Amino acid sequence: MNGIRQFLKTSIVFLLLFSGLYVNAQQKSVKTIAEDINDYSTAVFREKVYLHLNNSIYAPGDTAWFKGYVVNGENNFPTDKSKILHVDLSDMKGKIKKHIVRPIAFGFSSGDFVLPDSLADGNYVIRAYTNHIKNDDIKAIFSKIIRIADPDSWNKQNKVRLVASRLNSTIEKHQLFVNTVYRMDVNADDPDTLRINLSAPANKLNGEALSFLPLSNGVPLFVFKTSFPDTLVHLSIPKRKLPPGIIQCALFNAAKDLIAEKLIYNRQETAADINLLNLKKSYEAGAPVDLELAVTDKFGRPALGSFSIAVVNSSFSSTNEDQQANMFGNLLLNSNLKTEVKDPNYYFNAPSVLRDRELNELLLNQRSINPDLSKIISRTREKEPQFNQENFEIRGKISAGAKTVVAGLGLTLLTGNLADGILLDTVTNAKGEFVFKLPDSLIYEKFRLDIKGKTSVDYKVLIEGFEPAKTEQQYSEYALIRLNKDSSFTEEQRFKANAAERNSIKLANKKTINLQEVKIYDHNPKPKLAKDSRSWNLNGPGQADQVFTAAFLSKLLSFEQLIPMLKGVNKDMTLVSNHGTNAPRILFIVDGVQGGSVDGINMTDIESLELLKSVEYTGIYGIRGSGGVLIVTTKKPGTGRVAAINQSRIIPAMFDMQRPFYTPSGSAIRGQKDLRTTVFWDANIITAKDGKAKFRFVNSNLLGTHTITIEGISSTGALYSKTFSYEVTSSK
Repeated sequence: MNGIRQFLKTSIVFLLLFSGLYVNAQQKSVKTIAEDINDYSTAVFREKVYLHLNNSIYAPGDTAWFKGYVVNGENNFPTDKSKILHVDLSDMKGKIKKHIVRPIAFGFSSGDFVLPDSLADGNYVIRAYTNHIKNDDIKAIFSKIIRIADPDSWNKQNKVRLVASRLNSTIEKHQLFVNTVYRMDVNADDPDTLRINLSAPANKLNGEALSFLPLSNGVPLFVFKTSFPDTLVHLSIPKRKLPPGIIQCALFNAAKDLIAEKLIYNRQETAADINLLNLKKSYEAGAPVDLELAVTDKFGRPALGSFSIAVVNSSFSSTNEDQQANMFGNLLLNSNLKTEVKDPNYYFNAPSVLRDRELNELLLNQRSINPDLSKIISRTREKEPQFNQENFEIRGKISAGAKTVVAGLGLTLLTGNLADGILLDTVTNAKGEFVFKLPDSLIYEKFRLDIKGKTSVDYKVLIEGFEPAKTEQQYSEYALIRLNKDSSFTEEQRFKANAAERNSIKLANKKTINLQEVKIYDHNPKPKLAKDSRSWNLNGPGQADQVFTAAFLSKLLSFEQLIPMLKGVNKDMTLVSNHGTNAPRILFIVDGVQGGSVDGINMTDIESLELLKSVEYTGIYGIRGSGGVLIVTTKKPGTGRVAAINQSRIIPAMFDMQRPFYTPSGSAIRGQKDLRTTVFWDANIITAKDGKAKFRFVNSNLLGTHTITIEGISSTGALYSKTFSYEVTSSK
């Protein structure tokens, strides 16, 4: 910023000497424009998501592996403000076929999902987004088209519609803000200098003051003001003083109306690079490959960062890098535009003056995804709340009918085991909403929600934040004409044949016997208690780990006969535990009396016996129930009333545990036919201080070209994306 200001002072002096330009950048009105935009950028947090997938073509039943990069929309630096990443798969009509959520840690997330066997042959859309993007900035949703090639249709010819232009043919119609009185021409052809020409008619000379503002990701870089002492005002700005990426050039009049807006792309030469040490031109099938990743920053120094690496057999898909989507084309270009640019990597794969000129010509018809600048300047704009999700949360709403929300309702959340479980209490607010903040250690545990309300009311619990974003019809229409360039017809047929053979091997290895019919003649149902049963269980009748009914207990002569049937209970009436030998004894509750005894009680007089072991049931009894609870309800009514029934809901775990990618050893695949198309995937490669990281994998038996794709972000926020290739030949 200081460099830009110093440069402008020099330029302004030059312009004053030769054109008599009048400049005053200190007036309050100019500062107000910049302040309004800065206030908006501060108040409105923008997130962007990029998803690195292991492949672009799959068969039904295959596993898609991914790494999510969640960055600040202002500087592409990893952000920790969101905690949940949504990833879904939908067909071309916008129908969601699969949806999962993954935890985000420090701006990074990883996961996988198995593609349903029922998927039909065709193109599908993978989307990725956070709750913040879903609720406030839906146009920032990441999307990518993948190919699902069904081996059962491998002999069917696919019909593909071609799109000739690199620009989406369904361009959104929008106002380009080109004023008929004043004119702003932006020339970015010079590799070193951005040239701005502002022009006005003769009758506007020395009139109202116009303000020129260049912005990067919605943030003003500086303000330049002129009252046009001449019909032409020329500015020359060194590109090295501007941030890389899209620069939004805006021109405002004295009334702070936006009168002109144009976009340019600023490219900067950098020494930032990725190299693979020890990579050979060819390897044998089934041979191990040992490589070392070496990353440098823009100054050529070792760079620390987080990277994801995929190694796939690219014989089944196109290797034209100009047509492959990557991190550069998404985070630096498409994620900032209202209309997607096709083949964005064309402009980054082999940068040149010609390609830069083509890109800037393309941007003449584009608008930034940032909110309308004219609305930002409006004094009627309401200040938006700050967004920052510091903890994992379970949030939702309680209602007692279709429209009735319940305020002030007591809730208890229980999860975990006896050693490190938690019990949280809260009440619903005036809108019936509730929030529980959770530690990271419990996000893979299921929960139980206890509702402390009236037994006669059927409460409805709606858990929020895990539902997918709606698909837009306009996106579906765009997707229908999208050209799938990742594989030719011949390549796809080879992939389908490979997938069919993989399925045959998988079935043979399972050694399964397909049964034509299964008949069930009898079963042993788990004992249950009816909802209206008498029970002293505070969780409600039957809400226990083990239940014994009167019909069963009446067949026993004494309580001692029951002890061996209590699952997970020692003879000394303590729970089987790995947490030491000083476990507390089970708490006996007989007809609501703690510390009661079953001595002297005839087993035929017991209506039910319930054993509570897990924290979701024992938590309601506090520390006294930490060793387990045994609840005895007799057939003889006691003097006290039976405990009120709490309503409980089981909430699934927020996330599933991440599965590791299987990488066989060399000996594991000897004598077997290994047809893996993805031979290696690792979403958590971290470079050390020397900028290096080692990794190892084993080739499959498939011959042909293999592509190594490496993407990531350094600790300073620099983006990286690069591909390498090698050949796999037959074993000697």
